[in-house]
Amino acid sequence: MNLWDQIDITTETKYPWDKTPGKNRSDDGKEITYVTAGSQLLLTTKEGTQTTWAPSLYQSCMNLEQKEIRTLTVTVRGDELHLQTRYQDCSVNLSEVSVQITSWAPVQKKSDCRQCTNCGRCSW
Repeated sequence: MNLWDQIDITTETKYPWDKTPGKNRSDDGKEITYVTAGSQLLLTTKEGTQTTWAPSLYQSCMNLEQKEIRTLTVTVRGDELHLQTRYQDCSVNLSEVSVQITSWAPVQKKSDCRQCTNCGRCSW
């Protein structure tokens, strides 16, 4: 089984999403893009530094019943991996990191922001 086929692209989630989960292949077949609301990626560099990339659960601060999953977009093109969330993105060379894919589930938690700027990141 291909590592990237472990990415959960199902659309059956408890909350709606900002982008529809799925898998898209470019016309030339060299680039595959996955949009996921149910998987997270753990990147480990050769030095041992770990970074987790995952979707996030957003809750409107004005309408608390309004929640959505902000998806994670994973694009693989040859040896290059591009990761994008609503708040950040990065590109890494697959020869420089090891990738582990695990399941992700939305969990509501309070942010520890000291001075709230109503950025919407807190799911609070």
